[in-house]
Parts: sequence; structure tokens; C-alpha cells
Amino acid sequence: MTGPRWTSAVVDGRSGVLLELHVDDVGRAIVHATEAGAVLLDRGERAVLRSPAGVTFHLVAAAPDEPRATSAVAARISVPSRSANAELSFWDRVKPSEIRGLDLVVERDPDATEARVELV
Repeated sequence: MTGPRWTSAVVDGRSGVLLELHVDDVGRAIVHATEAGAVLLDRGERAVLRSPAGVTFHLVAAAPDEPRATSAVAARISVPSRSANAELSFWDRVKPSEIRGLDLVVERDPDATEARVELV
């Protein structure tokens, strides 16, 4: 599933969807995300990172002529209660300045055993 050139989501059986987030500067976004608590898993064509609760996501360079999104897709990250505070803090720090066109909600799920991303 692909959004209007700013993000895409790939169905991933284990974690729901895999977020591919388009940013202005991948290097800067990696630094910002890792300072906020992400772990860099791979720095290839698509930077692969993992959030504090274990959500894997990609950072890719936005095309120079890519317009800012005028509307957002909503995604929900459900996380086990034990991981919720770290995950909330992480996305609060990363999302505003680095991610285009994504309305992200992080929810505590007392029944969850791992983090899961869903488009809503």
C-alpha cells in the first residue's frame, strides 16, 4: 500500500505494517532518531531502524520536488504497557520534525506481547 509519495506501508505478518518514511535529510533523520532512542539496523539505500518498543521502520530520502503532504495517513502503534512510555517519548521527539504526512497514535495495549503497527 502506498500513500501520496510521502510514506508507504508494507504488510508484514509479524508487526502489521512496515513504515517507510520519507524525510528531507536521511543522515540528519538517522541522527535525530538514534538520539531519541532508535537503533540503526542497516544504513543501505533505505535506512532501517528499530524504535524502543521494537517497531522496525525505514527512512528514505524524499525526492527534491516531492511536495509536503496536504493530508495525513493515520497509523496506530500498539505497544505492551511495559514499553509504552519509551515508545510515546520516542515518537513525540522524532515525528514532528522528521516525518511527512503521518498522523501517528501510540497506544498502550496491556494484552500485547510485542509492538504492532496498523493503518487506521
